[in-house]
Amino acid sequence: MRGRAGGNGLAVTQGSAAVTYSPAYAYVMDYGTGSVSGFAVDPATGGLSVLSGNPVATGSRPTGMAVDPAGRFAFVVNKASSTISAFTIDGSGNFQPNGAPLATDASPYDVAVDPSGRFAVVSTKSSTDLLVYGIDPSAFSLTLKGRYADTHANAAIAIDPTGRFLFAAGPGSLSVFAIDPSAGTLTQPSGATVSTGPDPYQVLADPSGRYLYVANGGIGSGGDAVYLYTIDPGTGAPAANSTAVFNNWSPNADNLGLSGLAVNPAGNLLFAPFYGLAGTAFIWGWTLGPDGLLTSLGTLERDHLYQNRYAAVDPSGQFLLVAIANGSILDTFRIAPGTGALTPLATATGAPSSGSIPGNQSTLAVTGVIH
Repeated sequence: MRGRAGGNGLAVTQGSAAVTYSPAYAYVMDYGTGSVSGFAVDPATGGLSVLSGNPVATGSRPTGMAVDPAGRFAFVVNKASSTISAFTIDGSGNFQPNGAPLATDASPYDVAVDPSGRFAVVSTKSSTDLLVYGIDPSAFSLTLKGRYADTHANAAIAIDPTGRFLFAAGPGSLSVFAIDPSAGTLTQPSGATVSTGPDPYQVLADPSGRYLYVANGGIGSGGDAVYLYTIDPGTGAPAANSTAVFNNWSPNADNLGLSGLAVNPAGNLLFAPFYGLAGTAFIWGWTLGPDGLLTSLGTLERDHLYQNRYAAVDPSGQFLLVAIANGSILDTFRIAPGTGALTPLATATGAPSSGSIPGNQSTLAVTGVIH
């Protein structure tokens, strides 16, 4: 998911019980209608309940969303209206507009929030600049703090779990920036750009901060591919892990295509939904070993519908949620620990658990509660 942990600090005393997490809410952004829909997630069953405030309007053609997993705020970038919309999240999980949308550079594409909840970064496809905003700690409003030029226009961005590094992917290139923890300024080390696929649309850092995934779409050079990089702990520089790259998956007879990535909190399971024609869509899985190698689990679930879009694993690691454009539903699956096997969650009628949402989903995020 694109949301990052919120709060300015965390103190933990020594105790006898381990910290646990449970899911709270799931949010799906709709590119076609310009809206966000929210659902309460049952922490025991993974069942979904539509929130009363659905849907909430964003700007025109939203393409990126960052949701604070602590459930305080969210930001959505709107490509067609060239704005970023700010929302607070009330006690019932509903998005509440937080002031008028702010103008960005033309065609913003993605947004990421650092783990401290103090800064937000926006990428645009219209320029090489990355925009850094300060987040007010009380009002959660945005103030532009600066812009930083990359060597290429960027689509997808991600901040690592430590909050030290920003990764930005554009056509054929992946860059890293060091983030100043006090000012939020970005510094690009020399030689901190490596090659990636020609059409990257999602960057995903694993929870340990050791690995980075880049999803590449399209059937041209590079095909539908998942690129895996090892992150240097000192500089953040990504190094291609050639033995662990899952590349050139393009069985296009059924219009199949990679449409998203999700990693579990333990960092040892990776999931990828593939869209396609009726009866051909599926969810693929891998395990990630301590040596950084991906081992294919094959097809984990051949979905009952098609046009799988984005996926997310809830903070407890129990459930995989997949947004499906056709049928306008949100599917939930229980994840078997260790094996990654997926079980569709049954309703009273035996159908996979789902909630009604608009089609054309773009981004999916799940928040959680710490116990």
